[in-house]
Amino acid sequence: MTATKTTTPLLPEAERKRLVLVDGFGLAFRAFHALPVSMTNSDGEITNATFGFTSMLLEVLRAHQADCVLITFDVGKTFRHERFEDYKAHRAPMPEEMRGQMARIREVIAALNIPIYEAQGFEADDVIGTLSRQASEAGLVALIVTGDSDLLQLVDEHVIAIMPGAQRFGEYRLFDRAGVVERYGFGPERIPDYKALVGDKSDNIPGVPGIGEKTAKALIDLFGDLDGIYAHVDEITPTRARNAIAENRAIAYESRELATVVRDVPVALEIERCAVGDYDREGVLDLFRMLEFRSLVNKLPQSLREESPARVLSAQQAVPVLVVDEAGLTALVEDVAAAQAIGLDVETDGTHPVLCNLVGIAVATAPDRAYYVPVAHQTEPTLPLATVAKRLAPALAQHKNVITHHGKFDLAVLERFSFTGITLAFDTMLAAYILGETGRRHRRDARVPGNDVRRGQ
Repeated sequence: MTATKTTTPLLPEAERKRLVLVDGFGLAFRAFHALPVSMTNSDGEITNATFGFTSMLLEVLRAHQADCVLITFDVGKTFRHERFEDYKAHRAPMPEEMRGQMARIREVIAALNIPIYEAQGFEADDVIGTLSRQASEAGLVALIVTGDSDLLQLVDEHVIAIMPGAQRFGEYRLFDRAGVVERYGFGPERIPDYKALVGDKSDNIPGVPGIGEKTAKALIDLFGDLDGIYAHVDEITPTRARNAIAENRAIAYESRELATVVRDVPVALEIERCAVGDYDREGVLDLFRMLEFRSLVNKLPQSLREESPARVLSAQQAVPVLVVDEAGLTALVEDVAAAQAIGLDVETDGTHPVLCNLVGIAVATAPDRAYYVPVAHQTEPTLPLATVAKRLAPALAQHKNVITHHGKFDLAVLERFSFTGITLAFDTMLAAYILGETGRRHRRDARVPGNDVRRGQ
């Protein structure tokens, strides 16, 4: 199936609206396997896939100045399963730790008011293929976010694929047509023909037995698509490859059909539903506080909805200053010295105060003023720990009104990293215990951005 040519006169790309289409399961799967399962909130809920999915989504929207966004998901068996019983038959079931996060991911999507597109009998790839075609026809630039290389076949002059990096989560690669040619040696439109020959182990597409990547690329380079290859089958060398191609014609064409993304699924793109920023910011902040996605607050797109002064103030209170340079550190030290009381919190990569590493330090100097100092983030700017300790530790040690939540843990960690002499004035966790109160609502609510890893409570 071929895409209809663009019918709307195209503006220069810089002036055209940008639609981000997210392969929901593909991105969630990539996030789950890229980030440790030990990533939890204070209630012990595993959040690695939810955090990674949300982080990547918000970063793409920000970096590419997206105007519109939508999410797609698979919804059970498709026409491919009906045509080929063993399609994806060898895939392992979704890990339980990931399955438990899919509802949370949908909750994040709902909070951001991003529409979900699904079609019974079709894969998310097919839905994306159809909607990206419709976006092109409407004069939009389509940006496909996926962890699945199958969708690279959709790339053209109006469609770009964005894939998470192979080495570090948080990085991603852009594929335009030239990028696909660089990766495969041929254009996006030849990917189904290539998979018709070599198959696809992840989807259990058989391909032609005995034909490997090198031979397949050579055949495509010589003869073009599968039809061209079979039109010149007698010219193929060596004999082994010629016989394999000749004897497996039906398998090759069936494999190509399985590997081809459908672009005429019965779904309709509604651009007005997909506007970036059409969400209730306070609702998202509440969800992020519960999940403890503090480092993602500053990545949220600006809300297009009018907010009351009280809600604006609440949002401002939830967005502290990220300290990533000497000037910011100086301002923090001076503010600590002048504050009547300070709230102190640490972020770590584990729950054992002797074995964990210090990831960041959060300091609140007023009800509406807070700071976060990252010292060991993998995907965020950081300050050298030695520099932070030299400047901030004396200021904390001199303060006489330091408030914490689970201060025993916080001080044990800080002392291991040269933050000594800190005296606590009050611990809200102990206060809650004395009052006989426990549970989530008695955790500290003055949250600040940090590395969303397991925290000692």
